[in-house]
Amino acid sequence: MKNRPVLRCLATAVALVSLAAACGRGDGDTGSGSYPDPGITDGEIVVGANAPLTGPGSGFANVVYGASAFFGHLNETEGGVTMADGKKRKVRYIYYDDGYQPAKTVEVVKRLVEKDKVFALAGGFGTATNLAVRDYLNQKGVPQVFIQSNSPKWGAEFKKYPFSLSGSPSAATEAAVFAQYVQRERPKAKVAILTVGDDNGAGFLNGFKEALKRTDMTIVSEQTYANTDASIDSQMSIMASSGADVFANFATPKFTALAIKGAAELGWKPLQLVASQGSSPEAVLKPAGLENAKGIVTVGWFKDPTDPQWAADETIRTLQRSVQKYEPRANPKDSFAVAGWALAEVFTNVLKDVDPTRSSLMDAVHGLNGQTSSALLPKLESRTSPTDGFPLETLWLQRFDGGKYEFIGAEPISLEGRTPVGER
Repeated sequence: MKNRPVLRCLATAVALVSLAAACGRGDGDTGSGSYPDPGITDGEIVVGANAPLTGPGSGFANVVYGASAFFGHLNETEGGVTMADGKKRKVRYIYYDDGYQPAKTVEVVKRLVEKDKVFALAGGFGTATNLAVRDYLNQKGVPQVFIQSNSPKWGAEFKKYPFSLSGSPSAATEAAVFAQYVQRERPKAKVAILTVGDDNGAGFLNGFKEALKRTDMTIVSEQTYANTDASIDSQMSIMASSGADVFANFATPKFTALAIKGAAELGWKPLQLVASQGSSPEAVLKPAGLENAKGIVTVGWFKDPTDPQWAADETIRTLQRSVQKYEPRANPKDSFAVAGWALAEVFTNVLKDVDPTRSSLMDAVHGLNGQTSSALLPKLESRTSPTDGFPLETLWLQRFDGGKYEFIGAEPISLEGRTPVGER
């Protein structure tokens, strides 16, 4: 009888230890180590993404394929990534098709979070699609990072949504770089601008208008389209007859190609600016006609695998071998695959300085201090701060010579800390 208090104490202690272990173990843990967040063990980190593998945005699928190929190569050649706690973890990258439809994105992201128990989402593609899950992910405290969307909203609203940050240059950044170039080349330019009628297009249009303030350049025609439109013939006719000597073609890939071809068919020969999202020689310029695309000016931030100057580049060669091995559905000549590879490499470099918690990841993402990728163009780095949510604000201007892009100038254009949109 005298032993009962001791037994009760032992039983209570065992119960408390068991409870503590259960509370400390993440939902995604497989029993190897105990972590406060799901999706991470001593040997693995689970990362997810949404992507348009089918539907009107399926051309962008190569972004997630490129990221997946990088992680496959990383796991096989290096055994994963060594994080700040000294443990090496393989990256398990799970992505699902959202068909470029926001309602479907909600479905697949909830599956990633609630069923697959991902540690973070990285490299999800699309503006409207990723905005559709931003509230949900921030309420859950799930990192939504290196989003492949050029909407300025990610950078302008990052304080309100601290778990969400883009990995692409903002449309406003691109627009401001273009405006700087046009002011130098044609200071009294009359500009016609074509954008998609959504947040993507608004980012370019508003950024361009903001950058044109206090200049002598004017916008003489603003035309929009919907991704479901069959053609943009009427928009092209209106712009061609507007008197514009500069055409800001800030459309998505399919319509960028239609616009380049349409301008040639109309005999309209303005200075053509093409957003980076529509600059792929393989996916856009070939369908538009390489001769029609000669002379267009774009902004670049990652290497083009079809450009002869990168033919012997070790990163591009490794990427192409890895894509064929791990993601045979991908087109290894498509520059969007390079964008995916680049975002995955930057994400991996960030993980090296991260403790195995979601909060540590977000601290690192909000304090990027020069992380880069060998797939990016020279002198480009990702930088953020507590007052700056735009990670890529330095870009190269490039001109297409009919076969490849050539750099304009000896240095990229930097707008570090000066993207003309939103609160800093």
